[in-house]
Amino acid sequence: MRRYWNLIWQHQLGRRLILLLVTVSTVLSIVATSIQIFFTYQRGLERTESSFTVIENSFLPSLKQAVWHYDFPQVALILDAIVSVQDVTSARLETSSGELFDRKRGDWEDDGNSIEDANVMEKTYLLRHGFDRQDERVVGELVVTLTYQNVIAEVVQQFWTLLVTNLIKTVIATACMLVIFYYLISRHLWTIADFVRGSMTRENGPPLVLHRRSGHGDELDQIATALNLASQEQHDARERVQNANLQLQQSNTALRETISDLKVAESALRNNQRLLRDTQADAKIASWEFKYSGDNKAWHSEELYRIFGIPARTSPIAPQEVSRKIHPDDRHHYEQIAQEMRENPGPFSFGYRIIRNNEDVRSLQVTCKPYFSPGGELIGYRGTVQDVTEQRLAEEQLRQAQKMEVLGQLTGGIAHDFNNLLAIVHGNLELTMHLLPKDDPIRDLIKPSIRACNRGATLSNQLLAFSRKQSLNPERVDASHLVDGLMEFIRRSLGPSIHVSVNVERELWDCLCDPSQLESALLNLVINAKDAMKDGGELSITGENTKVTKKSPLAFEHGVAPGAYVTLSVADTGMGMSQDVIDKACEPFFTTKQVGEGSGLGLSMVYGFAKQSGGHLSIESTLGQGTTIKLTLPRFLGISMDQEQKANTAVARGKGETVLVVEDDGDVRKLVINMLDSLGYLTLSASTTAQALEHIRSCPEIDILLTDVVLPEVMNGMDLAAAARDINPHLPVLYMSGNAHAILPEFLELEAKNHLLQKPFNIHQLAWALRHRLGGHLQTPGDAKKMVNSADR
Repeated sequence: MRRYWNLIWQHQLGRRLILLLVTVSTVLSIVATSIQIFFTYQRGLERTESSFTVIENSFLPSLKQAVWHYDFPQVALILDAIVSVQDVTSARLETSSGELFDRKRGDWEDDGNSIEDANVMEKTYLLRHGFDRQDERVVGELVVTLTYQNVIAEVVQQFWTLLVTNLIKTVIATACMLVIFYYLISRHLWTIADFVRGSMTRENGPPLVLHRRSGHGDELDQIATALNLASQEQHDARERVQNANLQLQQSNTALRETISDLKVAESALRNNQRLLRDTQADAKIASWEFKYSGDNKAWHSEELYRIFGIPARTSPIAPQEVSRKIHPDDRHHYEQIAQEMRENPGPFSFGYRIIRNNEDVRSLQVTCKPYFSPGGELIGYRGTVQDVTEQRLAEEQLRQAQKMEVLGQLTGGIAHDFNNLLAIVHGNLELTMHLLPKDDPIRDLIKPSIRACNRGATLSNQLLAFSRKQSLNPERVDASHLVDGLMEFIRRSLGPSIHVSVNVERELWDCLCDPSQLESALLNLVINAKDAMKDGGELSITGENTKVTKKSPLAFEHGVAPGAYVTLSVADTGMGMSQDVIDKACEPFFTTKQVGEGSGLGLSMVYGFAKQSGGHLSIESTLGQGTTIKLTLPRFLGISMDQEQKANTAVARGKGETVLVVEDDGDVRKLVINMLDSLGYLTLSASTTAQALEHIRSCPEIDILLTDVVLPEVMNGMDLAAAARDINPHLPVLYMSGNAHAILPEFLELEAKNHLLQKPFNIHQLAWALRHRLGGHLQTPGDAKKMVNSADR
């Protein structure tokens, strides 16, 4: 048997047959085993899960009755019966009155297994009882745990049994087939193969004879006869063609080598040319060569046609054609460079602009080196020219964005410090007003100061708007309705010399923004348009739906996220703006008006509001023809809550609650404490987070924490709140800051929940915010103002 095995394995056909039989048989065995195991596993799962059905039908009704009647001995018996059901490992019952029953299967624990380590499934039943469905109530909760361990053990055992059995059958069948194949076919094929190999090398030899018991006249005998005839004819013709064949082989070998080398060289050349052409097209760069001798011959790659906007042709672009397309402002510089290249040969790198046939201005960058004759005479230049228009535009946009970002950081910091100063001044003036009698003449002196503080707060908000750190309350806004509501005021403000028209798309989408800021932005744009039309004119307000894609200019040039937007445009027929003015129009404090006529913050505030809202502000203007300013805001895609549902009922002032005030600025801290005292609150104060935490540990009667966001320590206001809740988990927190968003962007969400007071705030806003956080909600800060005033009277 070993000899037969060695003979089979020594030949390729035998090895392939063995491998094929073993592979196919093994795959079929595994597939058959897997199918049987799958059905066994499914039946086991169905059997296990049917235990839940037994529990539901047999035990749950009686268990509900026992729990309802507080028959706890009966409950224990039922739970014992449940854990005795097949595959059930535990049953845990917690009644609505708080009693807890926990039963586990004894043999499960005795086997050394744990529910957590086994394959288990839990199901929870809410036990409801009542006289009818409307009167039903939950009397308890039952958690039943089943294990799949028995199913898995059964599957594993059956898997190995089936697999071993099928593999044994496969091995026996394969061995029998190999032996039969060897006796009937393989050994004769080997004899034929040996004969054919020998006939190719020997001059003549004995005929092919198959050692078989008797002639069958089958295909093997026919092959042997044909091979004997072919062998004889081969030997007869071999001598005639041997010499000629040798010469032909030598010639063919040389010819094949030559053709192969040519094909390789041609293919490499085509690939290199295609790669160079594609690379130049992607990079918008062309290679060129220019000779001074003769008729100024030139050569360049195909990309140069596309760069200059010239249709491709067989002849190269002449130097005169290049000169005609150079921008007039760059022509003198180009001619100077050309003369310098001729007089002082050397490497050059320079840029210029061209105007293509479609009036498209492109910026080009040229790099070149000279080449000389063996005698040192200048022949010409070789180099590249690249279209760098997009790079120049991207660099300019980056510089503009960096400049606006620096200005935003500067204005945000100024607004933060300014708000702290205004908070002290405004708060103390307001407290003084409340302390003075109504007929005191000093009140008339204080009122202008309060109005000045309010104007200062407006200026600070404009700075915050530009720096994109202002306080916004974005919500669903019907832009069409908002514009209609402003029209009467706009027409009255513009006067009869300016004609106003409105063209809003019929199905204009709702937008997501702060409605009060949107009103302020539109009024700023209208006022700017009025100032641009000194002698009257026409002003039009339009609204349209806009979709921004990845290839849109808003997305590609200004970084607006693709999506749906609403665009409100304000167009006038005024004096217009130059490009230099347009580039600076959104910068804070930039204005074209006379000194004292404007602060230069109106358009910058609108720009900051648009950017903070997720949109953009764009300006289109021509000197003497007017200006169009487009305000693009994101479309509202959510569901708006009815404003009446947000309203809350007003409550009285403080009821003696204790407020812990944390503020590092002593003047601001004293002001806030005075406000709280006048509102009827008890106060504790701290200038550091350490003092604040000590107060919280020692005074559990503290009702609310009022803390500044920016503190001069490692911990900020949010960190302090987190540490305070570790001590008192139910302590409410109210934040205050002049510019919290500059440091912690997450405070935008807190402000939307009325958890943040923006400095400077007045006593009415403080009263409303405290009652809101303490649970006594008011409708608006105006309601708090009424309650405070009534209490002062």
